[in-house]
Amino acid sequence: MDYRAVEAIDGPIIPRKQAAKRHYGVHPYFTKRAWNVVQEYIKRYTKEGDTVLDPYGGSGVTAVESLVLGRKAIHIDISPLGNFITQQVAISPINLHKLKKTFDDVTTACKGKINALYDLSDEEIEKTDIPYWYPKNVKLSSTSDAVFVDELFTRRSLIAFSILHKTIRDIMLFTFSGTLVKVNRTFVSTTGNHVQGSAFVGLLQTS
Repeated sequence: MDYRAVEAIDGPIIPRKQAAKRHYGVHPYFTKRAWNVVQEYIKRYTKEGDTVLDPYGGSGVTAVESLVLGRKAIHIDISPLGNFITQQVAISPINLHKLKKTFDDVTTACKGKINALYDLSDEEIEKTDIPYWYPKNVKLSSTSDAVFVDELFTRRSLIAFSILHKTIRDIMLFTFSGTLVKVNRTFVSTTGNHVQGSAFVGLLQTS
């Protein structure tokens, strides 16, 4: 392709963010770009079989859309969470039989322990140790309502999450991470609007 002959995109591209579940509704990330806008740039400036490099890849919208359009992709980002999300979304297809077995294994290992937590009183929970890793003494930004990440969750939840996090891996960890934003004290949901927050999510990838 003679790249000098390629014309710039000079018309509006209406963002269609929610139309691609591979990016939206799967896992939150604070800098997601509209997939269809990214696609237009890829189609305009590359051809099938080309390699697309995104040195500030975020959660992988450019990399994933390059693969969708038959290009190769190189994704780079300083964020472990962004790289983790990109890797999980870009892997296709998922072996559903293996996924089901993994889910069953997690259920067997964790269900009884977690259900037992809800038979304990609040006083008993406060005396119960959190058995595995969790983000202890990790500070939030100065603009946050809480000081530390673990304050976003109840102690009962932290115990349950530590049990799950110790057990799950790969695609199940991706699902777990994406769910945390909806099961913490900061989650608010109203009709047509979802406000979500959890620094625990990013810390999972560096533990």
